[in-house]
Amino acid sequence: MSFAEDIGRYIQQEYENPYALPVSLNFTPVNTTDSISVYDTGGFASERSYTCSPMPRPSAQVMIRHSSVNTARVVAEELFSLLDGIYNTSVNGTQYILIECNSPPSYIGATQVSTQGQAHEFVLNLSSLSGA
Repeated sequence: MSFAEDIGRYIQQEYENPYALPVSLNFTPVNTTDSISVYDTGGFASERSYTCSPMPRPSAQVMIRHSSVNTARVVAEELFSLLDGIYNTSVNGTQYILIECNSPPSYIGATQVSTQGQAHEFVLNLSSLSGA
């Protein structure tokens, strides 16, 4: 499993999702203004020490789109609270020592989505330290 898949699954399991936003992995639905998308972003060099094998440090980006800027902001802030500072957790069989947000949610603007209207977009950038 990739880190994006793990984060997507974690969001589906742990986030109450009061706006019923679909969660997609490594793509953003083309013809919808309202969605949560999770992308792999490569990550960083593995952590190394003398006492254990290298520990991967994958990273991901979560994009929140909604036709209402206020709803998009609320969802982004809720996901920030959910995903920032997760310690010693197993997701989809992968042990994560740490999952954290690199910064608070960032508003990246509004985009035209076909004939549906505008979608306001926020992003969260995540990094992690995996135990396996």
